[in-house]
Amino acid sequence: MPKARYLVILGFSIVFMFMVISSFGQSTPDTGTRGHMPLMPYEGWNDTACSGCHPTTYDEVNSSYHAALGYDVENGGMYNKWCALPNFLLDVQGDALWIQKCGVCHVGGGEVDKLGMEVDCAICHQQSGYNWTARNAAIASGDFHNASRDAMAGVDIDFGTPVDSQCLGCHRKDTGKRAMVWDAEHDVHNAAGLTCLDCHITEDHNIGKGDITDSHVAEHLDGTVKSCDDISCHGATPHDNEYDDHLDIIVCETCHIPTLPGNKALDTTNWSTGSVVKTKHPEEFRPVLAWYDGENAGELPSPSATIHTDGAKIYPYNIILATWWDEGIDPAVVEHPSGPEPGNPILPAHIKLADANGDGVMTEIEVRSLDVDGDGRPDYPTAILREFDVYFSVSHNIVKEGALTCIDCHDEDGILDYEILEFGDAKTMELQSILKIPVDDSVDQLDGTGTVEEDDEFSLAYPGIVPILIVLGSLAIIVSRKRREE
Repeated sequence: MPKARYLVILGFSIVFMFMVISSFGQSTPDTGTRGHMPLMPYEGWNDTACSGCHPTTYDEVNSSYHAALGYDVENGGMYNKWCALPNFLLDVQGDALWIQKCGVCHVGGGEVDKLGMEVDCAICHQQSGYNWTARNAAIASGDFHNASRDAMAGVDIDFGTPVDSQCLGCHRKDTGKRAMVWDAEHDVHNAAGLTCLDCHITEDHNIGKGDITDSHVAEHLDGTVKSCDDISCHGATPHDNEYDDHLDIIVCETCHIPTLPGNKALDTTNWSTGSVVKTKHPEEFRPVLAWYDGENAGELPSPSATIHTDGAKIYPYNIILATWWDEGIDPAVVEHPSGPEPGNPILPAHIKLADANGDGVMTEIEVRSLDVDGDGRPDYPTAILREFDVYFSVSHNIVKEGALTCIDCHDEDGILDYEILEFGDAKTMELQSILKIPVDDSVDQLDGTGTVEEDDEFSLAYPGIVPILIVLGSLAIIVSRKRREE
């Protein structure tokens, strides 16, 4: 065989071998199925099968804030901190019931690992076919260990980088708290093709997060979500005009979430009868605006900042009015029933027993007379009915067209409640009339009246331009006369 032919064959062989060898260990970003085929069917994490390729992954996920849910936080997190919406008392009702009620949105692991609900890799990484209904049924029945197996029964492993639908499997519940609708119709970033992980940068299975009022879990990770002013996004001066001057006191969401969709977010949750009654905002509504600096007034979600707080900015919120019964034994709660401390909530099951006359309404007298243990003495003799505005941060539903403009705020009929935002009478009057610039009546104005009216688009687009033009015109006249004199 000619030497040249040997060289050609040898060359092709080397190239082919290189291609085969280089394919070993390559990730498959779309699914990852190739590497997991021998592990089918999937029955949850298995140390023998999984640890060979992922030796540190289980511990990494197990300690991530999505799994721990703030159990290690001093004041509690989503797992062991009381919240007025579900009104669940962990120390009374127990871990198992918590999983049955709340575990459907839990990745497993963390504190519930000890109850047999291990980390479920598929809940985030299975690209298609994950059976949420089967998983939820297993959890509801108390079969925590087999929940992930049931969710993947008859489904081929198709693992890959998490996609939005997997995030929404749990975070769709944010619709009730924040009116969040993550689709192209309601959010400009979704319409542009961005995914959850484009902004929620993830490292070591800790998913990038912001700094919201209603969760103080993993605060060391606050701000790890990609911000609007990131150089790869909009930068520090996204408008390149007067709007950028507002960014020291107003976050982007305040103007770019002008409204929230109706029939999505909760308006009230009422536990006064022992069973929850929920109402939603029936129509499109505007978020409530408040100052926030990363700190709450108490354990319940409520920003503590004021206009005088260093670093505070105006943020948008959905406020849910929560109602529940409290034992009334905490002096701070008795003095301020609508304050931000959780106090001592009464078990809803006990409240249901308080309806002595069967009219479906639990009065203070009935609740205070309740003798659950039958010892002849009332169990809650100082009970009070509490109401509290729970602040839920809003950060999605971003729009470009329809965002707030100058006239939406700087007008007597504008949307800002300057009194609640503590601007004071004088400053309020100044801010509401800043687009109407009084000038000397002897000077012709754009509308010939001596004031710049709102329908003068030129003056609205460039507030303060008229006085500047007057000064420049006067200087031009002086310079011209000076030159003639010379």
